[in-house]
Amino acid sequence: MIHFLVPAAQAAAMKDYLDVQGKSLCEEFRVLHYEGLAQQLEFVRGTYVLAALDQLSPAMARLLFEIYQELKEIDGIRFLNDPCRSLQRLELLTELYSRGLNDFRAVRANTDLTDVRFPVFLAKSDNITAPSLPS
Repeated sequence: MIHFLVPAAQAAAMKDYLDVQGKSLCEEFRVLHYEGLAQQLEFVRGTYVLAALDQLSPAMARLLFEIYQELKEIDGIRFLNDPCRSLQRLELLTELYSRGLNDFRAVRANTDLTDVRFPVFLAKSDNITAPSLPS
C-alpha cells in the first residue's frame, strides 16, 4: 500500500490523477491529509510518500517528525523521503540549478537581485521560512 501524505487543500489534484490516469493504482494507493495525523490512531504498513513538506506549519512539521521517528524502524513501514533531510522547494531548485539540471534558478525576493535575469516569475509563499525540524 502506498500512503501519499499531502495538505488537505492539495488532495484534489491527487484525487483527480487517480480518477483519470491512475485508476489501476486506486486499490493500492491512499491519500492522507497531514491535518489528520494528530487524530490517527494506527498507521498501516506500506510506503509513505511525504509531499509538500515546505508547506507545513512549524507545529505540523514537528508532529510529522515525531511520527516519522516512531515509525521509520518498524518492519513493513517505509518512507521515500526523510522529513529532516529532504530539500525544500527553494533548496531543491537551487541545487538543480547549481548542478546544471535546471537553466533557471529561484531566489527569495529579500536577497540580492542584481544578477537576476528577465523574465522574472514571482510566487507567493505563505511560509516565509521553511519549518525547522529537530536534527
